Amino acid sequence: MHKKNPHNGLILWEKWVLATTLGEVLGLSILALASTAFHGMVGEIKTDAILLLIGTLQGVVLGFFQW
Repeated sequence: MHKKNPHNGLILWEKWVLATTLGEVLGLSILALASTAFHGMVGEIKTDAILLLIGTLQGVVLGFFQW
């Protein structure tokens, strides 16, 4: 499969997969929690703006973990 790096154990590909997985789990958890929290407020506030903010936050979290 992949050769292990003798210096730190994981090669770049494995580090990227791990970081992307962690970023997606955290980002989608934020999305799930926020959508649950705002579920009863539909129509009371600007839901489009909140969904845009949540999606942006999810993208920032994923980008941070991939960086």
